Parts: sequence; structure tokens; C-alpha cells
Amino acid sequence: MPTVATFPKYIPISQAAAKLGIMPAKLHDMAALGKIKAIRLPNGGLAVDEKLTETPLRKEDLEEYKQFAHLANETTWVSKAARDYDVSHQTISRWTDYGFIKIEGMRGNKKLLNVQDIAYCAFIYQEFQKEGDTQGRRIFDDNGMPYKPKTGPFAE
Repeated sequence: MPTVATFPKYIPISQAAAKLGIMPAKLHDMAALGKIKAIRLPNGGLAVDEKLTETPLRKEDLEEYKQFAHLANETTWVSKAARDYDVSHQTISRWTDYGFIKIEGMRGNKKLLNVQDIAYCAFIYQEFQKEGDTQGRRIFDDNGMPYKPKTGPFAE
């Protein structure tokens, strides 16, 4: 029996964004940057493969993030987080600068940071450490999701 080709089903970006719970502009930007594949429709709009909506695009949708939901409303500061999670001050500050950790406010000169974000980042950091040396290795993509290299020993 001959094999039958299966073709991807494309849906408009607005529909995909609604399924993912994000703004259509975010998906449009990701397509423009080549982070996701999209096609141009005859009316000028963009469409993406429907399978895209089956995979999380935000760290908040990951089970690794949700496991720290009980920490969502707690705050801490860099030096305390460094002690509590055994991660260097510089690493936590860099994650904050990149937007992986939300700044919830200020207390004097201290930036109050979201503890759920810190716990998630520290968890992913420790998982990468189990695989080998993390020195100089990228562990998060631009959206705060665990980075998956396309080539090399850590590629999937």
C-alpha cells in the first residue's frame, strides 16, 4: 500500500495566539526573527503550523515552572536568593537583566525579585549542571525557556 503524504495544517496567527494565550504581535515577531516557521497568506496575513500550538512558548506554561506555583507571590533579593538557591549573585543579576526574573518592586536599594522565577531558573540551571559544565553555556532562550542547541553534544 502506498504511503500517503501528510501536510501540515496552517492556522492564522491570531487563532494560534489565542490558543497559546499570547499576543498575536509576539508570534508575528517570532516569525519575523525566524524562531518559528510561518507562511504568507494571499490576503497578506501570516499563518503557522497548528502543531505549534501544542508546544509551550512561554516558561509559565512549562511543568518545570508550575511546580513552583506556591512561591508565586513571594519576593526576595539577589544576595538572599544566591544563598538560598546556591547560584552566584552575578548569575541571578544577569537573569534579572535578561528578564527571566521579574522585578516586583524595591525596598531601599534592594530589588525585590519574584521567587517563583528564581526557583525555576535555579532548577533549570541545576539540571544543566547535571549534564556537564555550564560555564559559558547558554541555558535559556530569549523567552526564558530551556535552551535546546541544534548541534553539538547537548543537541536533542
